[in-house]
Amino acid sequence: MASFTVVLLEHDYTSTELERRLVEQAGGRLVDTDRLPAAERLPAAERADAVIVRWMRITPEIIGRLRRWRWKRAAALKLRT
Repeated sequence: MASFTVVLLEHDYTSTELERRLVEQAGGRLVDTDRLPAAERLPAAERADAVIVRWMRITPEIIGRLRRWRWKRAAALKLRT
């Protein structure tokens, strides 16, 4: 069983294999919300330990809904070149 969940929001990547492999190797589970109905995407993120976004603007209101986050601070990690 995964020890944490990462949700991938609004990315439009042709593949999420890199992100999935990184998360799973760290012991987590990746949920690709691009495959979910629009109404289920943000609720999935609310249950996640972490969120990865590409296009979605993350507002203070959205951050407030992410209750599982232990800390709320913006950080960037470039995985794609």
